[in-house]
This record gives sequence, structure tokens and C-alpha cells, in this order.
Amino acid sequence: RSKDVLIAVNDMPSDGRDISWIWDVDFEILKNANVTSLTVCAMRKHDLAIRLKYAGFDNITVSEITKEGLYDVSHKSGEVCYMLVNYTALFETQNILKALEDK
Repeated sequence: RSKDVLIAVNDMPSDGRDISWIWDVDFEILKNANVTSLTVCAMRKHDLAIRLKYAGFDNITVSEITKEGLYDVSHKSGEVCYMLVNYTALFETQNILKALEDK
């Protein structure tokens, strides 16, 4: 099925400041996963965008505000929406999704 994907990564102390691990993640596997859109947000959005560009994606949306990114990705045309977030981004994402659900 077609997929819209949002990735949010922060680097707060409880996440760990070193995000060099994003270069160890096999984002290239998403190339064969029918991903129709990729949105990155949160504190390390630009680092994620660069990493995904190296993975061969050119359809990356950088959302300056996490709320806008979540809203946009949840209203795209994909059949499935995946939101991949790290520890401190999880709570913000959950609160935003609850607020969007109430609308």
C-alpha cells in the first residue's frame, strides 16, 4: 500500500545529544516500500533531511513546526501513515495527535 511517513527526532538530554546513529539506519529500505511522501520535523529535521537525501529521496518535506507536519502528513493521499518519533518527540506528537483527533 502507499505510505506517507513522518520522522521526528529531537536531541534532548534524555534522547542523547549524539544523533550520528541516523547514518547507521537503513533508510534506503524505504525506497522499495511504496513511500509516497516523507516529512521530517522536530529539532533535528535538517539532519534527517540530509540523511534521507543521501538515501535517495527527493520528496522530503521539512516541517518547521511539528504540529503542521503532523497535520499535513495525516491528510496526504497515502493509504497508510507512519509516524516514527524518538523519545522526547513522542509526547509532543501524542498531544498534537489527540488535539487533531478532537477537531
